[in-house]
Amino acid sequence: AEQACLLFGGAYFDSLAPHEETLSNIKNANWVGYKYLDFPADINKVEIRVKPGKKSGTIQLVYDQHWYTPFSVLPVPASTGKDEWITLQANAKPTQGVHALWIKFFADDDASIDIDWFRFSRESES
Repeated sequence: AEQACLLFGGAYFDSLAPHEETLSNIKNANWVGYKYLDFPADINKVEIRVKPGKKSGTIQLVYDQHWYTPFSVLPVPASTGKDEWITLQANAKPTQGVHALWIKFFADDDASIDIDWFRFSRESES
């Protein structure tokens, strides 16, 4: 995962492989903050690689302040019982320039997820 600068709740960094960390144990109402991300003007998609927990939940992405309205919402399915990573995709409200990014997770109290990476991109309109 990119290097978060603020973890709220039970989330922590864990080693996935040499030189590769994940955000682990992200539970209900936890959030993670990244500052000074430079967004190009033309993004409209987001992808997040997650390892789902036993129960489903929702990831909300927010620009600038964690209490602002989410610009993208990604449903996280419950795990299939396998210890596997999945990539979630959703539309993202475009922005431009340097912003903070807040990743917030909501689910039942005993649900949790891990996050390996996220990325923003531009999908051409057909």
